[in-house]
Amino acid sequence: MRDWLTKADMLLLLFVTGLVVWLYVAIWGADTAALEVEIWSRGERVQTLPLAEDRLLSVAGVLGDSHIEIKHAEARFVDSPCSNKLCVLHGALRHAGETTACLPNQVSLRILGRDPRYDAINF
Repeated sequence: MRDWLTKADMLLLLFVTGLVVWLYVAIWGADTAALEVEIWSRGERVQTLPLAEDRLLSVAGVLGDSHIEIKHAEARFVDSPCSNKLCVLHGALRHAGETTACLPNQVSLRILGRDPRYDAINF
């Protein structure tokens, strides 16, 4: 069975395997540390705040105030006047490039950082 595999084939196989591992670490292992949260309301940027400082915010939207919590370098909707509360159920954002929104209230959060892992996501 090993007759078809030469030393050159083994070297090439090891080189390609090492290259794939190195590329995986270089691309997907990049620093995606979250630094700031960008808050939008009614299509306009309201604030950009550091994630290093814990705080509770109230952001005015179309339906009322959305309550946003920044804690332990994460940001999330705590409460919102929308009926389905999908924004609250989404949970905390912690990686650069992540986004969540309360569409009925027109309030959204986006995590900013040095190197966002995703440029765009399609479903």
